[in-house]
Amino acid sequence: MTMTILGLHHITLVCADAQRTVDFYSRVFALARQPGQNANLVQLQVGKDAHLSIRQGANPRFDHFAIGIAGYNKDRVIANLRARGATPIDGGDGAGLHVADPDGLFVQVIASGGAG
Repeated sequence: MTMTILGLHHITLVCADAQRTVDFYSRVFALARQPGQNANLVQLQVGKDAHLSIRQGANPRFDHFAIGIAGYNKDRVIANLRARGATPIDGGDGAGLHVADPDGLFVQVIASGGAG
């Protein structure tokens, strides 16, 4: 059973001052905001198919990164991950699945081109 990984989908950062962080990445790396943002999440385009998600929070940290899967089917991906010894957690609401690595850091597995 295989999964076709199409690439890094996004990385999410939690930061103390979201606007300051957005301004930094926009200025330093010339990343443009994706349209349709809400007040709690800003997504900056990174290349053609990836983005940097920025959320404000009390504990600044790396939150997770997401891998885009071709032909994503939740049931098949769950079975595939379990067969590889992982315990997928359903994110609900189209958020794909999450798997904790050995240190407890989260990897999101999502449809390539999906929201996140």
